[in-house]
Amino acid sequence: MPKLSTRSKVIIIVGTAVFVGLLVWQSLRHYEAIRARIGEVTGVPATYEAAIYFADFEYTELVAETRELKTPETPEERIRQAIEELIAGPADEAHSPTLPPETELISVFVKDGVATLNFSEEVQSKSFGTTGELFAVNSIYKTVVENEPSVFAVKLLVESNRQVAFNGENGTVYCDFAVISELGPTILFVPPPGWKEKGKG
Repeated sequence: MPKLSTRSKVIIIVGTAVFVGLLVWQSLRHYEAIRARIGEVTGVPATYEAAIYFADFEYTELVAETRELKTPETPEERIRQAIEELIAGPADEAHSPTLPPETELISVFVKDGVATLNFSEEVQSKSFGTTGELFAVNSIYKTVVENEPSVFAVKLLVESNRQVAFNGENGTVYCDFAVISELGPTILFVPPPGWKEKGKG
């Protein structure tokens, strides 16, 4: 068998690379159509309507806005999508944001029905006040549990550290536990037994 010249080898390599590139490009180009088709076959829709909870204009109650999002493959992806919409802020001018827009959701971890959300330090860049802090925590909680049925509680971290209070040492909402209550006639956050012994931070 005759040996291929260097030029022939280069042509074959380039040709193969172009061919593979075309295949990838075609796949990406038809990605949405493929997702839709898979959804038809499996019964899983390509998109879903997510409920994102903000505060009303006067911070008296939580209000939901609907977003149409791509159907994710994991609970963590679904939660990330929803929380990033929450961070982006409301579309309705009659609604108020609950988190600083520069906030980043570093990571999401779901285990045994509890979602642990790790935020960047920017989440504490806003002086919430008691009411704003309650709305921040509750909007996260409602947005998570309303959109991910496998989750019933939420734990909050900032830069991977536990927070005695969501908005720093002078805050009033204890978050070194699973948030299980929501805004209603009575607002009550109860730390678990022994939380003081765990230390701060």
